[in-house]
Parts: sequence; structure tokens; C-alpha cells
Amino acid sequence: MGNALVPFSGRLTSANNAVRLCLALCIAALCGCGNSGQAAQPPSPSAATPAGAGHATAPAAAAATAPANTAAAPLPAPGHYATERGWGQLTIEPDTQGSSGFSLETLNADASCSFSGKLRGTQAAVYDGDHPGTCTLEIAKTGAGAAIRAATGSESACREYCGGNGSFEGDYLPLAAACEPASVQRTRKAFQSLYDHKDYAKAEATLAPLYRSCLATSSFSDEGAIRNDYAITQHRLGDDAGCLQTLAPYRDDASRSDDAITDGMSPAIVDDYLGVIRAARTNLKLCGHGAAG
Repeated sequence: MGNALVPFSGRLTSANNAVRLCLALCIAALCGCGNSGQAAQPPSPSAATPAGAGHATAPAAAAATAPANTAAAPLPAPGHYATERGWGQLTIEPDTQGSSGFSLETLNADASCSFSGKLRGTQAAVYDGDHPGTCTLEIAKTGAGAAIRAATGSESACREYCGGNGSFEGDYLPLAAACEPASVQRTRKAFQSLYDHKDYAKAEATLAPLYRSCLATSSFSDEGAIRNDYAITQHRLGDDAGCLQTLAPYRDDASRSDDAITDGMSPAIVDDYLGVIRAARTNLKLCGHGAAG
């Protein structure tokens, strides 16, 4: 946000933009990306390394066949899923001709993973182009959500789809209807129009459901945009105490210089991270917090 008149909405990216899912995972201890198959806390942004997006192509000679139909196994419902703190995003498409398409994108502190393919029951064949590769995932239904891990014997092959220390295993939660990507985009577009027309009360009411219900599974960039927009709207409505509370996760970094924040940080995330922090820094000052520039 360049100034107090323009909310941060323009910086929001769609949820399927995987390489930006956890662009600044560790603002004020909001870490959440998994490592080595568990939801461990990654290092602070200053320790982050470039996100190695994309995947390596498995050798054609070792290509596996598509998984056998395991229709008897419970299949997670089609829809969008995300890990807590949004470091992993899973999409399961509706069943067509006995199988469902899926995509899985993750980004932890210093690496990313990218998978897509066909899912039958709990067996998910990861495709290289139009053909199944050597990696098979297990995507099992857990209540309303899904648990993901590499199938036995596929661990090494599946690591080829991740950069460096990339991780994807963990629990994925179903997104509420209001938090699904298309719904979020519609809500934010409506908010932006109301804010631009200075109808701050309606703008706050429009954005409030995202702020109250969707942050837990939002990527960092989306969370940062929502928090900054909600905070500046609270300020416009005279609720500076609420504004400061909304931006509380960013206070520590807002009080540091840009150079101190980005020392040792991966160049791949610097611009996005600083975009959120600079907006928060401006808004915190407007709301009465004495953050240093």
C-alpha cells in the first residue's frame, strides 16, 4: 500500500499461485510449512532460501502405470483444501470416467513442490506430461479433510518433484465456501469497489468474513493483503484499536529497517514480503503505533 487512500487489495494473488503460498511464512511466529512429512515450523524469513518451484522429470524408462482403480477406498470430496497457514494447496476435481484430476502445490521456507495427475481412491499417480511418472501419492480421506503422503516405495521418486528441502506430507483441511479461491476473489473485488467509493462500513462488513474465517488456511501473501485492507478500513471507521490488533503479527518487522528484515532472505520472496510489511508499517503508524521506518 503506497498510501492511506489505497488498500492493499491489488497485491492479492489467487490461491493457486503456488510459488507464493508461503512467501513470508515466519512473520511473527506464524510459521507453518511442513518438513520431512510433518508440520514443523520453518525458520524465520531472514533464513529463507529461494523457493525451487517446479519438479524434475522422472526417467521415462522407469515410468509407472496409472494406479489401479481403488474405488472402494474413500475418496476426499472434490474441492479445494489447504494446510494450516496455507503452505500447501490441494485441488481435487470432480470424478470423470472413473478418476479425478488433482493438483498439489506447496512452498515451505526454502523450497517448493508441484504435483498433478490422476486420483483413484487413495492412489494418486503423478503425471509427467500426459503419462504417469514414478511417483505415487496416497491421498486419504480424514474426516472432511485429506492426509497426503508418498506411497510406500515412491518416497525417492516423489522427492524429485520438490526442490531442496521441499515437503508436502501432512493434513489438508477443506476450505469453507467463502474461502475458496473464486469466492475470495469476488469478495475482494466487491470490497475494493466499496472502499474506493468511501463506503467504509459496507467495505468492512464485506471483508470481515474473510478476515474472521479464512486466515487460518490463507497463504502469507493473501493473509497480508486481507489484514492490511481490513486494518485500514477499521482506521477509516475510527477503530484504531482494532486496526492495531489486526496488524499485531507484523509489528516486530514493521519496526525494523528493510535491510535488517531482508538480510539473508531469499531474493525470490523479498519484494512480496516487503510489500506486506511496508503496507503494515504505514497502517500501523496511521493507527497510532510508533513503528520505525
